[in-house]
Amino acid sequence: MQSPELLGNIGKDARVAKVSENRVAINFDICSTRTFMTSEGKQSRSTWFPCTIWAPEDKVSTYFTKGRPVALGGHFENNTRTIQEEGKETPTKIQGLYFNVTDFQFFDKQDQEG
Repeated sequence: MQSPELLGNIGKDARVAKVSENRVAINFDICSTRTFMTSEGKQSRSTWFPCTIWAPEDKVSTYFTKGRPVALGGHFENNTRTIQEEGKETPTKIQGLYFNVTDFQFFDKQDQEG
């Protein structure tokens, strides 16, 4: 059973793609940094994770903004995604490991407002 959690900061504002009449994909990346000791001293490594929230409509994308700290729950999926880059006629297909988000919680002042 998969039940991973990711903790990190959002890399850039979320992008919303309408997949069908009643389904959207809210896409964003988070960066998670771990610190460890080696014989050379304290080291750190950052890993980027592409993430998606699947929903019937977009009610949350405005909260997923660059730099915001977040905890995510969900599952990993090996998938091929197609993205349309500005200035390119042909879409790009990217094969990789993606994180499908089922739960999230923010850890900043915006989370405590309202």
